[in-house]
Order: sequence, then structure tokens, then C-alpha cells
Amino acid sequence: MITNRTRRWCFRLATAACLAALASPLSAAPASGRDDGDFEWALRLGLVSIEKGAGKEALDAFERAGKLRGDCPICLLGAAQAHRLLGNAKKSMQLCDRVLALDSSDDQQRALAHNLRGLGLQKIAAGKNKKKLAEAEADFRDALELDPHDPNPHYYLGVTLLLMERDEEGTQELEAFLDDKDTGEAADKARRYIENPRRARENDAPTISMTSSDGEPLSLADFEGKVVLLDFWATWCGPCRAALPSLKALNEKMAGRPFVIVAVSADPDEAAWRKFIAESGDEWPQYRDEDGRVRAAYAVKAYPTYVIVDHEGIVRWRKEGWGPAVPLEVEKAVQAASESAEP
Repeated sequence: MITNRTRRWCFRLATAACLAALASPLSAAPASGRDDGDFEWALRLGLVSIEKGAGKEALDAFERAGKLRGDCPICLLGAAQAHRLLGNAKKSMQLCDRVLALDSSDDQQRALAHNLRGLGLQKIAAGKNKKKLAEAEADFRDALELDPHDPNPHYYLGVTLLLMERDEEGTQELEAFLDDKDTGEAADKARRYIENPRRARENDAPTISMTSSDGEPLSLADFEGKVVLLDFWATWCGPCRAALPSLKALNEKMAGRPFVIVAVSADPDEAAWRKFIAESGDEWPQYRDEDGRVRAAYAVKAYPTYVIVDHEGIVRWRKEGWGPAVPLEVEKAVQAASESAEP
């Protein structure tokens, strides 16, 4: 299925393409008067706001630019990006349709409109609506025809085809994407999907890299073939501390099996965190998420939060909070995920 993380990643790819498409005319058309200066200023503010993730600010800026120039493709595409950032796929698609109806839009702008429209259809389809996915496929193919030098539509199309369980076609498109773009997060995702197309249809775990409390680098890839229980916690969280004995018991019960606990702490105070883990003596990797990057990747809003990732890197289960019944729930979920990991 399409996850929120996949939607965010598709948005980042589309944003990169949009920034390149929107920035080019600015240098080619310097301001010649007050209106032109206001127009250029609004566009630049919109672009900066998109980069910052400020959807409302970006939308206001692009709409201001549109009032100065009417239905200019650049303004409409920028506003479409802003609406996607705000989670309004239908409005974004409507603006893309307006770009496609303009005689003034060039092939690159039309290609970007098709890409954004396709991503909107992906979101609406939610990985289930085959009709919407087929429409998205058509948009991405149109984008490739209009701008064959842009590798990103190959990625979008590949993911769409995998969602439709057309794995052979989908992997071919992802391989075409890698031919032009073999580094970066998108390339890493493409390789993971090629290796196992099911990851595109299910809740693929965010790829994370961390440094453990003893200074050793670690990532989910280090635990390939194992079930991973991510424990998002903090020393200041009473329920998190209360849960530790049950986690220790589970770790002992799973000894010798393909299973590992990875603790991800939200502690702002490194000294307090190190003192606590030294005293608790937990026998699993410990990581302090100082900048919140890992918690953001897993959309952690409460503590403790438990996330189980299976041996293929698929998120199988999550639970927020702790109570008397939670240890048994965690154990059952770990056992279920472990059964598929063992020969």
C-alpha cells in the first residue's frame, strides 16, 4: 500500500523537479518594473517556502504571483506543490489540469503537471483503487513522453506499476531510473523495491542510520533477516521505565532466534541517558535520537511507542503507550513476525 512515508518521498522528488523547472525562468527574465519585481519576489518566496515545508506560506506567495501575472504556468505549478504539501491532492490536481489547458505551458511544464497530477492520483488511490492507479500510470507515461530526459517519472511509474502488482514492468522502470540516478535516497528505495517488490505495496520501514551508545554505526540493514523491535522511549517517561522488565523478559525468551531490540531514546540530556542505560544494563543496542530524525521517520508522537519490523524490512505492527496488557501484545506480535523469519 502507499504509506505516508512514500507520499512524502514522492513529494520530495516532485519538489526537486519543480524547483529546477521554476528557477530557470527567473534568471532569464530579470525584473523590468515594479510589478515584475513583485512577481519575481513572490516566486522566490514561494520556492523558499516549499523548501522549508511551509505550505501555507508557499501557497500565499504563489497566489500573489498569480494575481500579478494571471494564469502563468509557473504560479499554478508552485501553488499545486503547496497544496500537495498541505495534503490537498484534489486541489493540486485541479491546478495541474489548468496548466495542461494553457497554450503557454511548454513541454517541461506540462510534464511536471502530469507528474504532480499522477502523484495526486497515487495518494487518492491509497494503494487500492486500481482505476486511479491506472490514471496515474497514464500521467507518468505522458510526462516521460514530454520530457524523456527527466528520470523521476521512471521512479513514479515504477512504484505505480508495483502497486498494481505488475512487478516485472515496475522493476524495469525503476532500473531505468537507476540508469540516470544511481545515488541518493530515491536510488536506495528503487533498489529495495527491485529486490522485493512487496515493499512498495506494504508499509516499508524507513531506512535509518544511527550510532549506538558505544559509538558503533548501525542501521536496519544490519539486521536483515531478523525481526526488529524498535522501542521509542525516554528516561523521563515513567511508563517507558515500567516497561523495561517485560522487554528484558522478552529478549531472554527470544534468545537464539532472529530477533533484536533497538532502543531509540528521545532524551535531550545525554549524561542522564548514559547514566540510566549504564545502570539498567539492557543487552540491546541503544541510540539517542538527538535531532529527532528517527522519530520523525516513524511518526512517533507518544512514549513508549513500539514498532515491529519484519525480516524483509516491512513494518508489521506498532503500539503507542503502555499498560498491563501491552507486554503480551508485544510478545504476540514479535512471535507472529518471527514465524515468517525462521526457515
